[in-house]
Amino acid sequence: MSGKSTTQSAKDTAAKPATAEQLPAQSDPQNLHGNAYLVEQAQMGDHDHHHHHHHHHAAEPGARSSSAENSNRQPNSELPAETQQSLKDQLQSNSATEPVMRDIITHGRGLAFKIRWSTGGGYYDGTDIFIDPNEPANEWFGTMAHEIVHMRNDAIGKEGNIRTDTREDYVRKQMEDEIEGQAICFGALIEEGTGSDSAAGYNRFLEWMRTNRSDLMECAEDGGSTTTEIIELAKTWLEDKYRNEWQTSTTGQNYYDYWGGAWDRANQP
Repeated sequence: MSGKSTTQSAKDTAAKPATAEQLPAQSDPQNLHGNAYLVEQAQMGDHDHHHHHHHHHAAEPGARSSSAENSNRQPNSELPAETQQSLKDQLQSNSATEPVMRDIITHGRGLAFKIRWSTGGGYYDGTDIFIDPNEPANEWFGTMAHEIVHMRNDAIGKEGNIRTDTREDYVRKQMEDEIEGQAICFGALIEEGTGSDSAAGYNRFLEWMRTNRSDLMECAEDGGSTTTEIIELAKTWLEDKYRNEWQTSTTGQNYYDYWGGAWDRANQP
């Protein structure tokens, strides 16, 4: 085991389990404000809709945009080159995200994508990854760990297509994509030994892990097979939350129902 303090900062930020099953806007596990764009484009007949993904903890309707203190972080402008490279290097050195980065290279996307400032929230737009200008620097890695999964799944054709998939396949693909992004983000953050108040559900998962799998938490910084096992546990945990507890903060729906309804509206006669 290394000398890294595995989860101390994560423990310090661990949240008490939410009493309300509809998560607050700032912790919405999947941003529907941004995803409304791709649904709208699909309903308008934009066959490239599946390349526009606004995921993770992007701004909800009415949420804050760039503050004056971040006025140098203009929407669509790039983060400093050295910061972009540092984040990519960290992703390539973490055993949760390294295979994802390798897949992005293998499938022709390469690592030349840019990391840019958004108008609010973090997301992948089909080409680059965007970070909320108000997000603290210690949260950027978690955002990146999540969004590169969407980039990879887009590149290899794993994401749902609202026009060509059956309703069942579309809902399944949308939810598998989101759950995988969250689970890999969780595994990456645990391996780094860092906390996150932006990766929705992360603090609750940490509490569950410390209660149920303290053996894995004790050597989580070692990465490798330990991280792989944590990611698989996170997928199961997240699927249960999405199916049985979490609702969208914008519509109050179960997430599976939300995507089923989106498919219905896009494919109505």
